[in-house]
Amino acid sequence: KQPSRPAFSAYRVAAGNTIYSAGSVISADMTATNMNIGGYYKTSGADVGKFVVPCDGLYYFSMNLYNNSSGVHRVAIFCGGSVNGRVINGHGQSTAGDDFNGSGVIYLEQGDKVWITNLYDATAIFHDRHHSLWSGFLLG
Repeated sequence: KQPSRPAFSAYRVAAGNTIYSAGSVISADMTATNMNIGGYYKTSGADVGKFVVPCDGLYYFSMNLYNNSSGVHRVAIFCGGSVNGRVINGHGQSTAGDDFNGSGVIYLEQGDKVWITNLYDATAIFHDRHHSLWSGFLLG
């Protein structure tokens, strides 16, 4: 039998726009999960909205956020720790109503943390359980 692999899918329950300033942790508002195998995605506490890496390995992450801002904006799946603050995937957008989406694979070490951040200007994200999701899992 194959052991459970750490995996999560997170979203924000409350529907509506939230405006995030530059450097904000967007995923901190995404405290509900469709799954959270192992509990490594933190839904409360100091690391709320972050996936705390349980073991060294290759990980896959993806995001799909509903952009409700006009103008050019950038959000990113970001990680910190052994990788010293690295963007796994960044996405720019210039049309309200289009999604920020992206994915990536990265080697991480135990204790590293991964989250979604707003990189530049204030950005409005529309949240609810059917929009603005992000997920990740251990590949091996």
